[in-house]
Amino acid sequence: MLFRQTQRSIPGVGFSIPVDTVSGIVDQLSVEQLGVSGVLVLDAPPNGPAGKAGLLPTKRDSYGRLILGDIITSINGKKVSNGTDLYRILDQCKVGEKVIVEVLRGDQKEKIPVLLEPKPEEI
Repeated sequence: MLFRQTQRSIPGVGFSIPVDTVSGIVDQLSVEQLGVSGVLVLDAPPNGPAGKAGLLPTKRDSYGRLILGDIITSINGKKVSNGTDLYRILDQCKVGEKVIVEVLRGDQKEKIPVLLEPKPEEI
């Protein structure tokens, strides 16, 4: 489905919002609906540190339904409740360091070692 139908205050009149417009808040809403604190993995390029480590990104199935990726709940034992926590913790780490990322994958918790790499423009 490429559009989500949303009703306005005028009875019988609706409008469509492109999915891309709401995709920025899907991670926040999805995690809150699950009753879990953490950060939803939206993308994990196969050649990046997260993809190489095996973190699963959010994607769509052949019917366009959203399939949630891993939810990061801690790094090196430090709780991750939101994006601010994630960046604060990673700022304390160094390139080349291996961190343990705890994720919620479905209804299972997993600990995944991730080797931190420089951003492509820093190479």
